[in-house]
Parts: sequence; structure tokens; C-alpha cells
Amino acid sequence: ILRGNIDAKSLDCFGSALISIAACQILQQKQQQKQTIVCSYLTLSEDHAYESHVVKTVGESTSTEQQQQQRQQQQHCQQQQHIPICLEQTCEVAIPGNTLNAKAKRGKSVAQLFDEQAKKREGGDALLLTPANSWLYLAHHPVVCQTTGMTLVALVGNINCTLGNSTKQATTKLSSDNGVPNFSGPLYDLKRDLLWTLYDLGHMNKFPFGLLELGDCEEYRSSPKGEAWVSDHGMPDIDEPILMNEYLFWQAIQINQRLYNNAQTYPYFYAGHYHKDAGNEGDEHEFRLVHAIQHYALAAQTASQYHYQGMDSTALNQHFSTVAMLMAEDVWNDSSSDRQAQAAPNKKNTSRQWVKDENAIAAGTWMLAFLDSLLHWEERSGAKSFVEILSPSHKHFVGKLWQHLSLAVRQQSVKLVLSSASPECTSSAETTTGDGACVIRSLPRFIGPTRSKRLQTGSMLVKSLERPKVVVGEMELTIPMDTNGNDGLASSGRRSKRRRS
Repeated sequence: ILRGNIDAKSLDCFGSALISIAACQILQQKQQQKQTIVCSYLTLSEDHAYESHVVKTVGESTSTEQQQQQRQQQQHCQQQQHIPICLEQTCEVAIPGNTLNAKAKRGKSVAQLFDEQAKKREGGDALLLTPANSWLYLAHHPVVCQTTGMTLVALVGNINCTLGNSTKQATTKLSSDNGVPNFSGPLYDLKRDLLWTLYDLGHMNKFPFGLLELGDCEEYRSSPKGEAWVSDHGMPDIDEPILMNEYLFWQAIQINQRLYNNAQTYPYFYAGHYHKDAGNEGDEHEFRLVHAIQHYALAAQTASQYHYQGMDSTALNQHFSTVAMLMAEDVWNDSSSDRQAQAAPNKKNTSRQWVKDENAIAAGTWMLAFLDSLLHWEERSGAKSFVEILSPSHKHFVGKLWQHLSLAVRQQSVKLVLSSASPECTSSAETTTGDGACVIRSLPRFIGPTRSKRLQTGSMLVKSLERPKVVVGEMELTIPMDTNGNDGLASSGRRSKRRRS
């Protein structure tokens, strides 16, 4: 049932961590040594699970004053929004592999693993991966399940409702080629109802993942609760009620920003998928597609704060490849609509014919924001190109997606993003938000400034994006070198080119 199939006799990462924490809780009741684990917590990032604990000294030598200080410190930790800063110890219990090197890592703290890695690479790459710039550890802001209720949310949220032996197939499509669902409806209903119970009890107040999984359940197996309208939602520039399902995704984003320093990308991915699907329900919902690209761009913006290393964030890189595929199929292409069928009855995958130009232009600005953050992610991670969809040979290369917009829309989008007037809004009906967005009567658009050195006014890449036919090659994507070493760029003075395939 748990996400991630059990292979032979081995457990997945989440299962290993969960069992270890359960064992620690049992041992806590029996341990009589001088140093005792007070609380052992399941600790989660977006793609990893490990153990964290608070250690307290007990025994006859502990004075009443010391005990009182320890109790006050423990209460202080429980009251903090960022619980990890109060944890004294961490423990890796889910390192995969049967090699001696993998086995040697188990049982060590996260800090020890990074220290050992740094020592091995002394004199090498100056951009070392640390817990502060690692996606796998959410830059010191993981979700710590400090209550039994939060642990139950993690357990229920990881129930995998898909059918079939292929994990890859189950996680990328919920319907087979013949239209038969690839998931278990009754299991989805059970998962949804359990999550609603935990939601009502307040166990998701600090857990974006639980809210996201509940929203996902409501998308595929809706209930009266998910279809209820929420008036007091707190979303800016939206005066009308929204569906509870959308509100769940909004809550997850707000918790991520407020409690976890905006370290998580998944809340933006889930919200983007929601708006993408809603935007294809009719022309009147076209504006939803703008919100979808906006959320994908915000996910890329969050990802760009991390230092890329294969063992740490390969999965995150692959998520953006999936997003590019979804945008190609459901946003930029519109072969399924009646309007497109009439315009080109014998042609598949024709570009979307936008009903409103303002929607197309706003979508174009957020596509530039998406591109800008991915380019910036590469640049601040060093001289090596790694984002799959920034390769011209990739099926869903960002440049190919950009070509789906008309020349006029592309040029207007570039002008809005790179104009010297940015980031100020230009109309009394417009307001500026903190994430570089300009809201035009509830329709957001990105107004810059861009961060990538390759996406600046007059650059080769920008000139290519403004041409009638978009042609982007290796030269336009060459990563510029910063001889001063600023912003995490390499300082060798050489120019790095993407490897030709």
C-alpha cells in the first residue's frame, strides 16, 4: 500500500524511516541509560525521510533547576514554527544500496554525512552541497512530524492507490490507453476519508503534503466536502468563493511560505496541475491556464535556490521534464477543442488559439519566468548544464513550447518582462505582488526583473525568442562565466557549452 513498491525483502525510504521511528518510541519507554531519547520524530523532505530526536540528560545528578531548564527548552521547541532548529540530533536510516559505502552511512547524522563528503572533495568543486543548499533536506526546513497525528497524515498520505506493477506508469498516468482507470476507487475513497478526519482534527496545520494529497484525492474521487464553496479563503484579488479543493492547495502554499521558508516545490506543482486541468474545461476557464504556468514558474523559482547535484536533486529535475510534457499537451497544444478541430481538422497538436489576448500575453510572461528560473538554477549551480528541458534536443524543449505563441504575443511578453519600466505596474487597475507578479483584475502576469544572465535585454537568447521563427541552439544557451565567482558561478574563466547529443 505504501508509495514505492516493496522490492524483495527491502523497504522503501519512507517505510524504513517509519519503522525506525516506531522502534525508537518503544525503546524510549524502556531505556534507563544516562542519555535518553526524549522524542523521536519522523522527518520528511519532498523526496526523503529520516529520523530526528531531542536528547535530554537524566539521572540523580540532574538538579531541579536543570530539569526545569530542560522542560522550558522542550516547550520552546514545541512552540517554534521551524522545529528543526531545536532538534539536537538527526539520524539517517534509509540510505539505499548494499555496498559498504551505503551501509557505512546508515546511523550517522545528516551533518556527519555532509562533512565527510566535503572532506573527500577538498580542493575540488568550490560549490559543495550542504544541508543549507540541498533540496533533499529542504535547506534546513524539513517537515518534522512532532505529533502522532502528523505521523498518521504522512502514513495515510503515502497510500498508493494506483494499480499495476510499474511504479513509473502508476505515478505518471491514472488511466490506461484503453480508458480503464489505473487506480482503485475504493482505496482512493478510504484514503480521502481518512485524510478528511485528520484535517478536521487539525493535524495538517503544519503539513503541506497532507493537504496536497487530500486535494489530489478530491480531484479524482470528489466528495461533498471537496465540492463545497469557501468564501473566507484569504486569496488576494479574488472576491468570489472558491472550491474547497482549490483552497486545500492554497493552504499548502501558504503553510510552505509561512513555516518552511518557501522550501517546497510540490505545493506549486500540485496547484499548477489543478489549474491546468480546470483551464481545459471550456473557454470561460482559459484564465486558469495562466495560473497553471504561474505556479510552475514559482516551483522553478523555489528550485533555483538549491545547488544541483545528481544524487540530491535528479528527481526535482525530472519533475520539470514532466511539467514541460504536461504544458505541451494541455496548455500550448489544443487539438481537442471544437474550435481547433474546425480550424485544422486533419492536423494534430496545433497551437492553442487563445480566446483573449491578455490571457496569452500573461501566459507568455510566466513562461519567461519559468525559463528564467531554470536558467538561473543552472548558472548558480556552476558551469555544468543539467536541466533536461533546456537542451535543444529534448522533445519538450522550452524553446519549442515558446514557439506555440504568436509572434505578436511573444514580443509583447518579452517587452513586459524586460522593459525598463518593470517591475512597476503601469495601470491604476494593476497592483504589484511580492513574487514579481503584476495583477490585472485578478489576472497575474510576471513583470521581472529576470535573474538569469542569459535572459537579459539584448542577449542572444532574447533575440532568438523574439524572432518570427524561434531557433535556439547551443550558442544561445552557453552559460556565461563570472570571473569574480559571484552568485555561485564558476570562476575558471572558460565558457561552458552544453554537451552535444
